[in-house]
Amino acid sequence: MTLLAIENLVKSFNGFVALNNVSLHVSQGAIHGVIGPNGAGKTTLINIISGILKPSKGRISFNGQPIERLRPDKIVSFGIGRTFQNIRLFNALSVIENVMVGQHCRTTAGLVRNFFRRPFKLLEEENRIQHKAKELLNFVGLSDREQEPARSLPYGSQRRLEIARALATEPSLILLDEPCAGMDIKETTEMAQLALKIRERGVTILLIEHDMNLVMGISDRITVLNFGQNIADGRPDEIRSSPAVIEAYLGF
Repeated sequence: MTLLAIENLVKSFNGFVALNNVSLHVSQGAIHGVIGPNGAGKTTLINIISGILKPSKGRISFNGQPIERLRPDKIVSFGIGRTFQNIRLFNALSVIENVMVGQHCRTTAGLVRNFFRRPFKLLEEENRIQHKAKELLNFVGLSDREQEPARSLPYGSQRRLEIARALATEPSLILLDEPCAGMDIKETTEMAQLALKIRERGVTILLIEHDMNLVMGISDRITVLNFGQNIADGRPDEIRSSPAVIEAYLGF
């Protein structure tokens, strides 16, 4: 079953075409990798899916519903979470507070609602949010650091915290934008294991990553972009042996 369908997506910036008729289908329950050289349009693609940018042309459907014109908060509420190429945490907040913030779209909180709700209902929801945050921190391996400021975490742990916050939105699809950027081999291996665990939770993954060993090792299907266009789409073994991919990206 196709969870995310992108058809003939075009994005131009003042005459520069960043994406040119890009199409891809992400199957439910899969890890779908997107690779390509720098400037291929990968992050532009993920920014459009998540609603940060609007496409110039083309269609995006999620669970059969069009989303290409929706605001980012609406897209999150539909069930799409994301991380960023450059980590974006609330550095002054604690680790657990960062994850709790991620659950905002799934709460009934609001100024008017809270004014008319009984205190025990608010406490009940807060306890539920905190319990969920603790579970997610345990899932990503940060349960022992929940009260520390987010800024105090080492780089790799900040990456995992951002993933925990994205999972707190209760997505059925998570967009991972270069989660292994700047990591050493050990951290990259741990991130690959975490991605597989996320899929085991029933969350589909769209993975943008430069580490070819990681992408080839965990992806069910891979789409390759070059100069904003699809040049290949298939299983990892098909991509590895594609002459177009070898010339454009792999370099051998």
